[in-house]
Amino acid sequence: MNPIAIVMTPEQLEAMKASIKQELREELQKASVPAYSGVYAAEWLEIRDDIIAKLRNGNYGKGCGHWYHNQTSLYAVFRLAFRKPDVKAFRTIERGRMSSFYKELLSLMDKYRDNNDQETNLIAD
Repeated sequence: MNPIAIVMTPEQLEAMKASIKQELREELQKASVPAYSGVYAAEWLEIRDDIIAKLRNGNYGKGCGHWYHNQTSLYAVFRLAFRKPDVKAFRTIERGRMSSFYKELLSLMDKYRDNNDQETNLIAD
């Protein structure tokens, strides 16, 4: 039998444990998702507030059904785009990507909304 053994004093053992714990903490911190306060990503909260303001208080959703249904539909678009099961999972998305997507989405919607106004005018003539 050829056993492999490491002989340490109790102080050396404690020092080794502390060193391993510190290394693990550093590795976990590098691999962890960016932390945001609360359950939701701060970036998402800004976007959500803007969506609500546009649909509920503004003229953006006028004539397009109930604001709440439109709001949940837009949430679904974000979940589909970023492949997330719910909005809480948006915490794992790199900061800036959702805002960029939101700007592009609104721009695209505005492009077709403006075109619809022209089409409506053509039909009315």
